[in-house]
Amino acid sequence: MLVTQSLFTENNVAPGGPLVSFLVSFGIPRNAANTTFKRGIENLFPECAFLPVDYNSKKSTGNYGEKVESQTFLKAKCAERICTLQLDAGQGKELFSEFDGVVSEIESWVESWAK
Repeated sequence: MLVTQSLFTENNVAPGGPLVSFLVSFGIPRNAANTTFKRGIENLFPECAFLPVDYNSKKSTGNYGEKVESQTFLKAKCAERICTLQLDAGQGKELFSEFDGVVSEIESWVESWAK
């Protein structure tokens, strides 16, 4: 997955001058242990982080009478649930263990922008 961050602020525009922006691209390494989510930031979580409540199930009947069942991933609801979990240090470390590289990259972006 490729993450692109662009930073535009009033400070990047000199009076009468061109708009200066910073564009950073970073590929998030894939977590091969998570085979449920093949892309997206969710891939960095272990599969056990996702629960049935993170999906909306829908049943319908197709044009030829076939029964169709589909699921929609409730990304925002899942993110809110995960971010509001009351975890002890061990659980948090396990749940977010694959995020180390991403956090380090974000920290380096912040440091470079602060200069």
